[in-house]
Amino acid sequence: MTKRSNAVKFKAMGKKYLLSILGALLFSGSVYAQTKIAYVDSEKILAEYEDAKIARASLDNSIRQWKHELDSMRLALQTTEDEFKAQQPMLSGDALRARQLEIEKMRKKYDDFAQNIWGDKGKVAAKNKELFDPVLDKINKTIEELAADKDIGLVLDLAQGSIMYAEEGMDMTQDVLTELNREYASVASSVKRKAAVLSVYPLVPKAQFNNLNTTVRGAVLDAVKSFVSEYNLEVISEADIALILQNHNSNLSSKLDSATVVAAGQNLNADFAFTGSVTWESGRIAYTLDLYNTKSGEKLWTLSEDIDEKEEKDLAGRAKGLAAQMIRSRMAPATK
Repeated sequence: MTKRSNAVKFKAMGKKYLLSILGALLFSGSVYAQTKIAYVDSEKILAEYEDAKIARASLDNSIRQWKHELDSMRLALQTTEDEFKAQQPMLSGDALRARQLEIEKMRKKYDDFAQNIWGDKGKVAAKNKELFDPVLDKINKTIEELAADKDIGLVLDLAQGSIMYAEEGMDMTQDVLTELNREYASVASSVKRKAAVLSVYPLVPKAQFNNLNTTVRGAVLDAVKSFVSEYNLEVISEADIALILQNHNSNLSSKLDSATVVAAGQNLNADFAFTGSVTWESGRIAYTLDLYNTKSGEKLWTLSEDIDEKEEKDLAGRAKGLAAQMIRSRMAPATK
């Protein structure tokens, strides 16, 4: 694509500003007649651009980890406060003041941590900027270059303004998405790619006794199967996986190191392989999923989630959602 010199970088604009531009164009006949106008839907672009999906998933994972840390601090504070209330009548004056000071320090640490995460200049805001600034820059650049190629002088944003009518052909959203996702489409193949869901390891006996590892593994398998058509996948059978794992002195509940995952995946002629672990301690259920490209031996991504044990009934659905998130972000769709 050719690059227009002195082009104005696209920026999302507020409704009032957008309407003022439209008004100026309408009342300036010569400008209006000479200016080609198009529009995009930024919400659709951010929802379907693969880099934006990856950024969003990465941000969500960081937020989950920070929330887990905060929940752990809150639980420790609550436990200390409950113990203090029970012991208070038996404490001497000095011991009472010491415990009160300890609780005040814990509460301040909790509040400071929460502010450091969710404050205006906290980690969430910083992580969002770190992840999405390059994405937005790429979107802006692509819109600018496409507009230059099509000799378009003004690009409006459907998501930010009020477009009541537009002629057919003025929407360039799909053109932008096609260009942005070109690198992913070029990686895709019309040949089926094989995916294997290997083992999910129970880190503690309670997790195994309650079959949490089987629940998580089944949920991941369901997620992979749901993308068979869209991503042109072939799901490797459980019998084949069990046989290969047996050759590696493992099974569907074994803890697998990276070398074993890659070796087993290659023995199965798999392109991608999932593995993971699950635990159940202190009233919390935590699980981790790993996705490997077994052809290259690369671990593509690791995601974790931590839920209250009261949400055990939701574990399968949540694990399936987490696995689906990994698939969308790390497996290129098949070429139509």
